[in-house]
Amino acid sequence: MKRKEALKYIEKNLKVGSSRKKLFSELTSKITFHSDLVQYMTEIPLLSKKEKYKFYNYILLALLMIIFFEKLFFFIQLVSISKTNTIEILPGLILGGWIYFLQPFFVIFLILGVWKYRGPFYKFVVILSAFDSLNQLKNISAFTVNIKTFVMWSIFALPVFVSFIISWYIWKKMFPFMHWGETKKEELISYID
Repeated sequence: MKRKEALKYIEKNLKVGSSRKKLFSELTSKITFHSDLVQYMTEIPLLSKKEKYKFYNYILLALLMIIFFEKLFFFIQLVSISKTNTIEILPGLILGGWIYFLQPFFVIFLILGVWKYRGPFYKFVVILSAFDSLNQLKNISAFTVNIKTFVMWSIFALPVFVSFIISWYIWKKMFPFMHWGETKKEELISYID
Protein backbone atom coordinates (compact mmCIF):
# COMPACT_ATOMS: atom_id res chain seq x y z
CA MET A 1 0.00 0.00 0.00
CA LYS A 2 1.38 3.39 -0.97
CA ARG A 3 1.65 6.41 1.34
CA LYS A 4 -1.26 8.43 -0.06
CA GLU A 5 -3.56 5.40 -0.07
CA ALA A 6 -2.54 4.46 3.48
CA LEU A 7 -3.13 7.99 4.81
CA LYS A 8 -6.61 8.11 3.23
CA TYR A 9 -7.42 4.69 4.64
CA ILE A 10 -6.27 5.63 8.14
CA GLU A 11 -8.12 8.95 8.11
CA LYS A 12 -11.34 7.42 6.76
CA ASN A 13 -11.36 4.66 9.38
CA LEU A 14 -10.53 7.06 12.23
CA LYS A 15 -13.54 9.20 11.25
CA VAL A 16 -15.77 6.12 11.39
CA GLY A 17 -14.49 5.36 14.88
CA SER A 18 -11.91 2.61 14.37
CA SER A 19 -9.16 2.47 16.95
CA ARG A 20 -5.55 3.19 16.07
CA LYS A 21 -4.56 -0.17 17.53
CA LYS A 22 -6.90 -2.01 15.15
CA LEU A 23 -5.69 0.03 12.18
CA PHE A 24 -2.07 -0.60 13.09
CA SER A 25 -2.60 -4.36 13.20
CA GLU A 26 -4.59 -4.29 9.92
CA LEU A 27 -1.99 -2.30 8.05
CA THR A 28 1.03 -4.19 9.37
CA SER A 29 0.56 -6.86 6.71
CA LYS A 30 -0.22 -4.35 3.92
CA ILE A 31 2.74 -2.00 4.36
CA THR A 32 6.22 -3.41 3.81
CA PHE A 33 8.20 -1.33 6.28
CA HIS A 34 6.98 -0.88 9.84
CA SER A 35 8.84 2.42 10.06
CA ASP A 36 6.65 3.76 7.23
CA LEU A 37 3.50 2.62 9.02
CA VAL A 38 4.67 4.28 12.23
CA GLN A 39 5.24 7.50 10.31
CA TYR A 40 1.80 7.34 8.67
CA MET A 41 0.11 6.79 12.03
CA THR A 42 1.80 9.83 13.55
CA GLU A 43 0.91 12.10 10.62
CA ILE A 44 -2.82 12.05 11.32
CA PRO A 45 -4.00 13.64 14.57
CA LEU A 46 -6.73 12.39 16.85
CA LEU A 47 -10.17 13.82 16.07
CA SER A 48 -10.39 15.31 19.56
CA LYS A 49 -7.13 17.19 18.98
CA LYS A 50 -8.36 18.42 15.60
CA GLU A 51 -11.38 19.95 17.30
CA LYS A 52 -9.38 21.34 20.19
CA TYR A 53 -6.80 23.12 18.00
CA LYS A 54 -9.07 24.03 15.08
CA PHE A 55 -9.04 27.74 16.02
CA TYR A 56 -5.24 27.86 16.04
CA ASN A 57 -5.18 26.02 12.73
CA TYR A 58 -7.47 28.64 11.17
CA ILE A 59 -5.23 31.42 12.47
CA LEU A 60 -2.22 29.64 10.96
CA LEU A 61 -4.04 29.27 7.64
CA ALA A 62 -4.85 32.99 7.62
CA LEU A 63 -1.21 33.84 8.38
CA LEU A 64 -0.04 31.54 5.60
CA MET A 65 -2.41 33.28 3.18
CA ILE A 66 -0.90 36.64 4.21
CA ILE A 67 2.59 35.21 3.74
CA PHE A 68 1.56 33.90 0.31
CA PHE A 69 0.46 37.37 -0.80
CA GLU A 70 3.68 38.87 0.61
CA LYS A 71 5.80 36.38 -1.34
CA LEU A 72 3.77 37.07 -4.47
CA PHE A 73 4.17 40.82 -3.91
CA PHE A 74 7.95 40.49 -3.56
CA PHE A 75 8.15 38.39 -6.72
CA ILE A 76 6.11 40.96 -8.67
CA GLN A 77 8.39 43.71 -7.31
CA LEU A 78 11.46 41.76 -8.40
CA VAL A 79 10.05 41.35 -11.91
CA SER A 80 9.16 45.05 -12.17
CA ILE A 81 12.64 46.10 -10.96
CA SER A 82 14.29 43.72 -13.41
CA LYS A 83 12.40 45.33 -16.30
CA THR A 84 13.81 48.78 -15.46
CA ASN A 85 17.37 47.80 -14.48
CA THR A 86 18.05 44.82 -16.74
CA ILE A 87 21.84 45.06 -16.77
CA GLU A 88 22.31 45.47 -13.00
CA ILE A 89 19.68 43.02 -11.78
CA LEU A 90 20.12 40.24 -14.37
CA PRO A 91 22.85 38.21 -12.58
CA GLY A 92 20.89 38.27 -9.32
CA LEU A 93 17.66 37.38 -11.10
CA ILE A 94 19.27 34.42 -12.81
CA LEU A 95 20.94 33.12 -9.64
CA GLY A 96 18.33 33.81 -6.99
CA GLY A 97 15.19 34.88 -8.83
CA TRP A 98 13.92 31.35 -9.19
CA ILE A 99 13.74 31.11 -5.38
CA TYR A 100 11.44 34.14 -5.28
CA PHE A 101 9.39 32.57 -8.06
CA LEU A 102 8.97 29.25 -6.21
CA GLN A 103 8.18 30.67 -2.76
CA PRO A 104 4.49 31.52 -3.38
CA PHE A 105 3.89 28.04 -4.78
CA PHE A 106 5.63 26.42 -1.84
CA VAL A 107 3.42 28.40 0.55
CA ILE A 108 0.31 27.18 -1.32
CA PHE A 109 1.62 23.63 -0.88
CA LEU A 110 1.95 24.29 2.87
CA ILE A 111 -1.55 25.78 3.07
CA LEU A 112 -3.03 22.63 1.54
CA GLY A 113 -1.17 20.40 4.00
CA VAL A 114 -2.18 22.49 7.02
CA TRP A 115 -5.79 22.54 5.77
CA LYS A 116 -5.75 18.71 5.77
CA TYR A 117 -4.07 18.58 9.23
CA ARG A 118 -1.02 16.67 7.96
CA GLY A 119 1.77 16.55 10.52
CA PRO A 120 4.86 17.02 8.33
CA PHE A 121 3.51 20.27 6.91
CA TYR A 122 3.62 21.88 10.35
CA LYS A 123 7.33 21.02 10.49
CA PHE A 124 7.82 22.63 7.08
CA VAL A 125 6.00 25.77 8.26
CA VAL A 126 8.31 25.91 11.28
CA ILE A 127 11.36 25.61 9.02
CA LEU A 128 10.10 28.17 6.49
CA SER A 129 9.14 30.61 9.24
CA ALA A 130 12.46 30.17 11.04
CA PHE A 131 14.47 30.93 7.90
CA ASP A 132 12.18 33.79 6.97
CA SER A 133 12.37 35.20 10.51
CA LEU A 134 16.17 35.10 10.46
CA ASN A 135 16.13 36.82 7.09
CA GLN A 136 13.75 39.51 8.44
CA LEU A 137 15.95 40.07 11.51
CA LYS A 138 19.00 40.39 9.28
CA ASN A 139 17.30 43.24 7.40
CA ILE A 140 15.96 45.15 10.42
CA SER A 141 18.91 47.55 10.57
CA ALA A 142 18.09 48.80 7.08
CA PHE A 143 14.58 49.82 8.18
CA THR A 144 15.32 51.66 11.41
CA VAL A 145 16.13 54.89 9.55
CA ASN A 146 12.59 56.21 9.67
CA ILE A 147 9.39 55.13 11.37
CA LYS A 148 7.40 54.61 8.15
CA THR A 149 9.79 52.00 6.78
CA PHE A 150 10.05 50.32 10.19
CA VAL A 151 6.24 50.01 10.33
CA MET A 152 6.25 48.49 6.83
CA TRP A 153 8.95 46.03 7.89
CA SER A 154 6.87 45.11 10.96
CA ILE A 155 3.79 44.47 8.84
CA PHE A 156 5.73 42.03 6.66
CA ALA A 157 7.65 40.40 9.51
CA LEU A 158 4.85 39.91 12.04
CA PRO A 159 2.93 37.15 10.19
CA VAL A 160 6.15 35.19 9.79
CA PHE A 161 7.04 35.40 13.50
CA VAL A 162 3.52 34.52 14.63
CA SER A 163 3.22 31.63 12.15
CA PHE A 164 6.46 30.20 13.54
CA ILE A 165 5.07 30.25 17.09
CA ILE A 166 1.62 28.90 16.20
CA SER A 167 2.88 26.14 13.88
CA TRP A 168 5.39 25.00 16.52
CA TYR A 169 2.61 24.97 19.15
CA ILE A 170 0.17 23.02 16.95
CA TRP A 171 2.87 20.60 15.85
CA LYS A 172 3.90 19.78 19.42
CA LYS A 173 0.32 19.51 20.74
CA MET A 174 -1.37 17.65 17.87
CA PHE A 175 1.52 15.43 16.83
CA PRO A 176 3.39 14.59 20.05
CA PHE A 177 5.21 11.60 18.55
CA MET A 178 6.32 13.28 15.35
CA HIS A 179 9.93 14.24 15.79
CA TRP A 180 12.53 15.84 13.53
CA GLY A 181 13.94 12.40 12.98
CA GLU A 182 12.36 8.99 12.86
CA THR A 183 9.59 7.92 15.24
CA LYS A 184 10.27 4.62 16.99
CA LYS A 185 7.66 1.86 17.04
CA GLU A 186 7.92 1.62 20.84
CA GLU A 187 6.98 5.29 21.22
CA LEU A 188 3.96 4.83 19.03
CA ILE A 189 2.57 1.92 21.04
CA SER A 190 1.53 4.25 23.86
CA TYR A 191 0.05 6.63 21.27
CA ILE A 192 -1.99 3.82 19.69
CA ASP A 193 -3.45 2.51 22.97
